[in-house]
Amino acid sequence: MTERRSTEERKSEIVRAVISIIANDGLGRFTTAGIARAVGLSEGALFRHYPSKEAILLDVVNHLERSLGASAPPACDDPLAALRSFFLDRVALLRREPDLVRILFSTQLEQALGAELDGKIIRLKQSSIQFVLGCLTRARDQGVLREDLTNDALLWFVTGMLQALVAPPGAHRTPVTFRMPDEQLWRVMEAFLRGK
Repeated sequence: MTERRSTEERKSEIVRAVISIIANDGLGRFTTAGIARAVGLSEGALFRHYPSKEAILLDVVNHLERSLGASAPPACDDPLAALRSFFLDRVALLRREPDLVRILFSTQLEQALGAELDGKIIRLKQSSIQFVLGCLTRARDQGVLREDLTNDALLWFVTGMLQALVAPPGAHRTPVTFRMPDEQLWRVMEAFLRGK
């Protein structure tokens, strides 16, 4: 017999299941039967919590917005300190919710959404990219960045490091087993950004 949970608990469970399905199995497995099976419900019971797949996707987008908003760095005059905070917060999010971050670096969720929600995801991604680029621009203006690489190249470096932690090279989508303490990883990255 299925354990009785509150609607909010079930909705949270359904959202996490959808994120996992899309991140790990792709859109081909994103079916109401697959979602129901993942959370141990019948399809009918699934629709007691959500009126449609679109409503589930809206909650996925809202969850993504909340998660990214909670890890937004505080205002800071030092652009590399702000970038450090951003990077370490995103790494912490990766460790807590690797599938959520994996979705950010793919187009799977965007493909599942209609144009309106698709735009929200694109804006979320652009917001993070603009934050990193803004930090790099301010750091360049302060003369603390290496001069041999453009801000665009350094942007690729920072976002690529995050992406490498989410989706390592290879056929299997497993978390990176290489572990360096987060602070140490940031110090290596900062030395690269500074050209030291």
